Amino acid sequence: MLTVSVKNLGPLAEGTVELRPLTIFVGPSNTGKSYMATAVHAAATAYPGLHPRSFSTYSRRAMRRFTSSLHSVENEELVQIAESLKDWVGQQGGEEANPPELTVATLPASVRSWLNKVTLKELSLFQDRVIDRMRQIHEGNSGLVNRKSEPEGFSLGLHQENPLLNLEMKLTDNSKFLPQFDLSQVPVPPEILKMSLSLPGSNEYDFYEIAADLADSAAKSLFSELPAQSYYLPAARSGIAHGHKVLASALVAQSTSVGIRQMNIPTLPGITTEFLSSLISLDRRMGRGRSAPALERAIAFIESNVLHGGIAFDESAGLPHPEIVYAPAGIEQPPGKFTLDHTSSMVSELAPVILFLKYLVNPGDLLILEEPESHLHPAAQLRMARGIARLVNAGVQVLITTHSDIFVSQINNLLALGQASPELAAERGFEAEDFLQENQVGAYLFRDIQKSGGSVIAPLEIDPDTGIDESDFSDVFEAIYDESIALQRDRD
Repeated sequence: MLTVSVKNLGPLAEGTVELRPLTIFVGPSNTGKSYMATAVHAAATAYPGLHPRSFSTYSRRAMRRFTSSLHSVENEELVQIAESLKDWVGQQGGEEANPPELTVATLPASVRSWLNKVTLKELSLFQDRVIDRMRQIHEGNSGLVNRKSEPEGFSLGLHQENPLLNLEMKLTDNSKFLPQFDLSQVPVPPEILKMSLSLPGSNEYDFYEIAADLADSAAKSLFSELPAQSYYLPAARSGIAHGHKVLASALVAQSTSVGIRQMNIPTLPGITTEFLSSLISLDRRMGRGRSAPALERAIAFIESNVLHGGIAFDESAGLPHPEIVYAPAGIEQPPGKFTLDHTSSMVSELAPVILFLKYLVNPGDLLILEEPESHLHPAAQLRMARGIARLVNAGVQVLITTHSDIFVSQINNLLALGQASPELAAERGFEAEDFLQENQVGAYLFRDIQKSGGSVIAPLEIDPDTGIDESDFSDVFEAIYDESIALQRDRD
């Protein structure tokens, strides 16, 4: 599992979270839940070239993603690496149908040294890009650093055990942390060996290609716990969605002159600008034809059981740009569909979520969703929790921030389903896609601790029988109950 640690970030003094298929942040407002979520998002989007989905297939004709590292060394060294690779390949048993399983540790010393060198350079660049992403998200340093700390006090760390990876990022360059990593047990993909054995002659260029594939494989292994892509959906989505139509109209001329992906919306916070830009520039062709039936069923479940209708784009002729519309279930006659300014706040709050899921999110991606319970009736919150569970079981990694005890309680029920009888689950209307396992879920409490100089993050215990510890909500309920009793006694 990948862990993310921060110090002196916004209201956060310090804290560490381990990313699970479903990660839940709870706690009072202004304790840093969103700040921690942005740290995760920054790490996940800092270097798309390292994301697993972007790696080349093992073909000499494929586009190379790691060539910057190859060009960073002298040509003479590359020739030596190619020679070492040729000798090594020749020792692997010839034209075997099934090459043996090999790791980086079995490569020649010169190749291992080169591979470590180019990987170190790429990791150092990644560290810089994480800080750049944090500055973009928080619009410089002013909103990024803890108000009780100097910029030198901020740090963001990433850690994983297998393969070992330790990274620490700071705002200042005078204390840059040297990346720590271990490639020794990273496997050498059999495709690389098979391709090497089939090469005619002794063309060094072919072995440069193999070196690129080795570098690809090393980076992919080190970043195997990072999501393929990350999408951040901030709170107050309904207000942003209502502004979509106006902003899209105002920007349509600009989009034709500079390209819609280069739009500038300077008056909005960084993460909001990123979200709105993605929403406006959605390519309706994306997501279509993907082979992800479990994800499609999860989306359909949320539309049918939470929204009781569907979200789509109206691309009718004569419109200056496609409009987001809601079509209630069972209404086939005109008008049949409604723009968001004629729908409930629940619909406009969830519309962007549905659009991101339909056109952007794929299995292996991270969806960061602030307050999924916002504008939802308690009964709808229960069904939305089931929708989140179905997304997780469809392969989407989900991180949520929430203030809803109802939402967390339903997650606990979905955790308990694994121990319930199939008869009871069916009787209550649950299906296998609703079930959550204990190892799929991580929960963290954010709480302001004055002596710590801000908020701290504490992991919440997840009991296989009772689920996530809800003592933070229980304290509030107990205080309300005590107040009610005191008022009743006063009236008596």
